[in-house]
Amino acid sequence: MSEVPPSRWHPAAAVAAWLLPGLGHVLLGQPRRGAFIAVGIIGLWSLGLVIGGLSVISRDAHPLWFLGQLLLAPSVIVDALGGYFRHAGLLAESFGRPAEHGLLYTTLAGMLNLMAVVDALYRDPVEPRHRPETAPGRGARP
Repeated sequence: MSEVPPSRWHPAAAVAAWLLPGLGHVLLGQPRRGAFIAVGIIGLWSLGLVIGGLSVISRDAHPLWFLGQLLLAPSVIVDALGGYFRHAGLLAESFGRPAEHGLLYTTLAGMLNLMAVVDALYRDPVEPRHRPETAPGRGARP
């Protein structure tokens, strides 16, 4: 009987990566990779919020852009909070170039997170980082 190879699908890591960028890779035993992903994606997303304000994440005002932002779970929370603050009259809408830039940054962060989620879903946590040093046409070193 032959052994069944372990599954290369990691749905729990993919869900964790959607909830918090980098967390899926940390769960797969790759904390350094997870930290780089977290800093890059959360940094881009946060910069978008700083530039454009909370109102750039709005399912009602920007439905198509929100689909891209939805690829990052914290956008759902910001949308809910923004809706609450908007209805209470505590959140001013952002307009002009800062709003456009914030919208773009937060959506790009969501799209980058999609790549990280797919990477966590298919990543082999035991795959060696460096392969043996053999080149095509050359044998292994003595």
